[in-house]
Amino acid sequence: CAAGDASGQRLASLGVCRMTATVTRSPVDVVTEFLDAVESSDMVSAARVLSDEQFSYRGPIDHFTSADEFIADLSKLSTILKRIDRRRIFADGEEVCAIVTFVTTIEEIANTRAVHWARVQDGRIVSIEGFLDARAYARMFDPEL
Repeated sequence: CAAGDASGQRLASLGVCRMTATVTRSPVDVVTEFLDAVESSDMVSAARVLSDEQFSYRGPIDHFTSADEFIADLSKLSTILKRIDRRRIFADGEEVCAIVTFVTTIEEIANTRAVHWARVQDGRIVSIEGFLDARAYARMFDPEL
């Protein structure tokens, strides 16, 4: 128990020591935490698992080299996102593949299947590459496509 810490002493008197340990989350846990935060429109928590220093995102429509810019853009999705169905999430070392379906309130993109390939270092996502058929998204902004 921590000496001089009133709550530590109180816990010690009950025969319980408060242990401070670093919990290492797996890359899958980190990506799952990110998806959970996006699904619940908690962009603060989503940003918390992205690397501050070396983040990048590349998808069929956008490319970002700043976690803040990515989160700002991603927050637009929260107004139409109903849920994220996780079909499969697996890892190979620090690389995580998440196969998902984005379920939205907009009929043209109601069920968008996507794959996100993320790289996790030191418990934070440093890169995400998104793969999806973006034609329906593009048509929403340019109907002649």
